[in-house]
Amino acid sequence: GSKAKSVDQLTTKSAIGFGLGQMLSLIPGVSRSGASISFGLFAGFNRASAARFSFLIGIPAVLASGLLQFSQSYQNLEQDALAGTVVATATSFVVGYLVIAGLLKYLAKGSFLPFVIWRVLVGLTLLVLLTLGVVAA
Repeated sequence: GSKAKSVDQLTTKSAIGFGLGQMLSLIPGVSRSGASISFGLFAGFNRASAARFSFLIGIPAVLASGLLQFSQSYQNLEQDALAGTVVATATSFVVGYLVIAGLLKYLAKGSFLPFVIWRVLVGLTLLVLLTLGVVAA
């Protein structure tokens, strides 16, 4: 078998594929990073490279979304709330960066299997709770 591709073997065609994978997140409930990482894996990239590029192409989408939300709510924020929003945003950035760095380090040797098992268990639990009427859709 051939060796999995790394991010330095990325072509324009595969970058467009990653972007199309990311577009699947327009469907409610579809994870942006999950969809684009899955594309990368199907396209033959190794786990770490698929995740790295997925998070990289997510930066413009997440940044634009945050700026749009901020511009829409800026007029309604009081001065104290603005300072809190800035602190929360900075904290979120730092924590997000550290988590992504840890995930990329894990994926260099680890597998997605624990994440798949978690998602299946949460999904099944949600279906049971919906069926029993414990939670509403």
